[in-house]
Amino acid sequence: MELRDGLLVFGGGALGAMARFWVAHSLSRWSARFPWGTLAINLSGSFLMGIWTGLAMSHTGLLLWAVGFTGAYTTFSTFTYDTVTLWSRGQVLAAWTNIAVSLLGGVALVATGIRLGEVWR
Repeated sequence: MELRDGLLVFGGGALGAMARFWVAHSLSRWSARFPWGTLAINLSGSFLMGIWTGLAMSHTGLLLWAVGFTGAYTTFSTFTYDTVTLWSRGQVLAAWTNIAVSLLGGVALVATGIRLGEVWR
């Protein structure tokens, strides 16, 4: 890996972390009973990764930046923590909904984003 590649991942990661903080903070008032912030972050991050992947098929720099951004922006650990928290509160349906929407929605949004990125490219 070249220094330039590492800097692209680093820069994307810094911006992704800041974006995650801003989105999570903005949605925190609606997250008392369901982790809307985490869900919005992971679904939008999946969509962005798909778009950037579709756009970057022949542009390694954009792909490295996208990996850094979405890696810092999205969060599997918070998703799993939120799901376990819902489950432990007895909100079993909400926990399963979080799992289904996060996983199925994420896959669908990556696929949709890739297709859009390819069209725009």
